[in-house]
Amino acid sequence: MPLRIEERQHPNGTTYGVFFIGKEEIGRADKVFDGWILQRKRKVQPTAEKAAKAMLDSKLNELRIAEDRTRKLLDDLRVHCGGQLPHN
Repeated sequence: MPLRIEERQHPNGTTYGVFFIGKEEIGRADKVFDGWILQRKRKVQPTAEKAAKAMLDSKLNELRIAEDRTRKLLDDLRVHCGGQLPHN
């Protein structure tokens, strides 16, 4: 699926892009002279493709962190249940 960017304006007049792959929004970034700056990041990505890759990498990292937290909660529940999780 192709990468698509819809450019929009902040109220202060600066430009930002909403990045899509197909119909799925993958992130937003501010347009600067020499590339794109992702939200909550400082590094300038020189191309739209590199910005999109950084957005997807960030999403994967967030999911890994959430998975680690969930696995720890499962381990805590297992200890609370005496080593055996209840069956559904």
